[in-house]
Amino acid sequence: MTIAATTLPGTAGEIVERLGEDAHHDVYGARGAPVYHRLTEHDASEIPELLRLLRGVQGPVLELACGAGRLTLPLLAAGLQVTALDLSAPMIELLRERVGGDPRARRLAGRLEAVVGDMSAFRLQRRFAAIVLGTTSVTLLDDDGRASCLACAREHLLPGGRLLISAVDVGTDAAAEPSEHVLELPDGSGRLIEYLDPLAGRRWTSIVLEDETGDPTEVLSSCVGLVPVATLQREFERAGFGAVIRHRGHGGSLRGHEQVLLEAALEAPVRRWAPVAELFVAPSRFGDPGRTAVRAHGTTVHFADGATALCGTSGLWNVNLGYGNGPIADAIADATRDASYLTLFRHGHVYAQRAAEAVIAAAAPQRFDRVLFATAGGASVDAAIKIARQRALLAGEPRRRIVVGLRGSYHGMTFGAHGLTGEDLGQAGYGIDQRLVRHVDHADPREVERLLDRSGGEIAAVVLEPILGSGAHVVAREVLEAVLRGRDAHGYVVIADEVASGYGRTGPLFASSGWSAQPDLLVTSKGLTNGTCAASMVLWAPSVTQAFDDADAMLLHGETQAGAPASCAAIEATLGQFAELDALEHGARTARLLDDELRAMATAIPAVAEVRGAGCFRALALRDGDGAALDAQAVERVVAACRAAGAIVHPGPSAVQLVPALTYEPDDLRRLLDRVGGALARI
Repeated sequence: MTIAATTLPGTAGEIVERLGEDAHHDVYGARGAPVYHRLTEHDASEIPELLRLLRGVQGPVLELACGAGRLTLPLLAAGLQVTALDLSAPMIELLRERVGGDPRARRLAGRLEAVVGDMSAFRLQRRFAAIVLGTTSVTLLDDDGRASCLACAREHLLPGGRLLISAVDVGTDAAAEPSEHVLELPDGSGRLIEYLDPLAGRRWTSIVLEDETGDPTEVLSSCVGLVPVATLQREFERAGFGAVIRHRGHGGSLRGHEQVLLEAALEAPVRRWAPVAELFVAPSRFGDPGRTAVRAHGTTVHFADGATALCGTSGLWNVNLGYGNGPIADAIADATRDASYLTLFRHGHVYAQRAAEAVIAAAAPQRFDRVLFATAGGASVDAAIKIARQRALLAGEPRRRIVVGLRGSYHGMTFGAHGLTGEDLGQAGYGIDQRLVRHVDHADPREVERLLDRSGGEIAAVVLEPILGSGAHVVAREVLEAVLRGRDAHGYVVIADEVASGYGRTGPLFASSGWSAQPDLLVTSKGLTNGTCAASMVLWAPSVTQAFDDADAMLLHGETQAGAPASCAAIEATLGQFAELDALEHGARTARLLDDELRAMATAIPAVAEVRGAGCFRALALRDGDGAALDAQAVERVVAACRAAGAIVHPGPSAVQLVPALTYEPDDLRRLLDRVGGALARI
């Protein structure tokens, strides 16, 4: 997308015609690079203004079309960390030689990264506080190339970052006649010929080298566009930059025209290049150092911007025992060395057997007697729905296909779980089939009873979260009892989705152990491996197991990584750590302290409307000054304020959620809640 180099016009073209094409070279190529550098290395025209504008910049600088370092070395000398990029490998090599070979420059090498790359299509593994494009190099690009260059610049700028581009204001008179200017080279080695053709929108710059007698020996040329500064300003705006500031007074070699330095900053949310598609955030937020974790230990998370924060979410309620548990890590490492991978497709293995037996024993063997492995909560919900529907087929009831969930529930984002989820998360737009899904209120048993009266014989399963994962609403005991009575009357399967509530989160290992009757299937995932591996399970009650065994029926479900040795070792080790750390009792103490502190916060802070949840799964319902529930954007601002205060909380519907590790020490938990309370008090 560079300017197409047509036949060299004017005097320089006549010289090439006389000498032959072998005497004509690209000024940025292997032959031209050292000559170009020799003639321009002392040109400091834009450097003082550029350094003035970059004074106080906090963060790395990217220089595009750096050449041999005319601007790069002054930027380094000013103390900046510089990534220098140029399409010409000879130019980059010359820059490296200058920095490595000059004792005065060598001390700067530690702050320099030199990269061969295209300024109109670059992808680097970092973002920058400023991006610089000097020497009017932007005119090397055609319209598409400049648009691509500006898009790449946006993607690589940090929030608040600035773009500085040198340009020549050539005006807009396309009807002007072509003109040629000839200058003697400062070192007497030849002539510089500049040929302008406004109609073609081209400027040819040629270095004509001469021998001792003044006869030309070779021509080094480049072709750039004539782009008015007004055009560049409009292109900046189209690319999403804010107001363009025009700085003057740094001279230049093109007669009759003014050189300027254009400065612009990001104004709108920016599409940045980022290798990871982060979940539940817009692409404009990908890669933000303030949201990019680099390590975690205990209850503290460290971020790429250097900040730390106390985690109030147990890493999305996975890390119930805190980050960095050594025995669990050791068990994973041992399994990886001894059996890097074993499959459950048409096979079994001892790691899966031991993990299944350990979980069944912890959950009570009279409740469950078989385990299906999966890799995530949503995948296990999908599998549980399939088990329930196949059980109906085995019982000779093919009409039982409806699955019932709770309004406001969250079960995951795989197709089946997404359809069952009771929040509006774009199901219609993704073509999620919800024709066989029904939802009832978590607090109204009459809705359950009315649905059962209408459709009890067609229901394959009712799926209940003991506490809704979104918002931490506790399911009413009356609703639970209505569902369990309906099972006896209508014969469907009850599925406990304990992805969020399992592993001590609400008190016992599984919240459903406190129900008056047990579920037929139980889904568990978060907490299962203390967040170390992608793992989940569906636990089968004996009645479900018997239905499949009596028919010797195969369940058509499978995932390649389900029940892999490393995850099975983590499952077994996590249960071992629950016992060794007395995690359930510790969690009960944490829950009592959490309850006291949150209720005191609700009394003291008007923004807190209600405290919801149970155990170590809580939510603070929030309201504005008029008493209205906060909308999603306001909740995000609260989450950001908590993060700025050094606390990680999770957004919920008109609420923030607090789901701390069971093993939180009391002083650390108070510090976490003090930070949250301070942020809430300021909204």
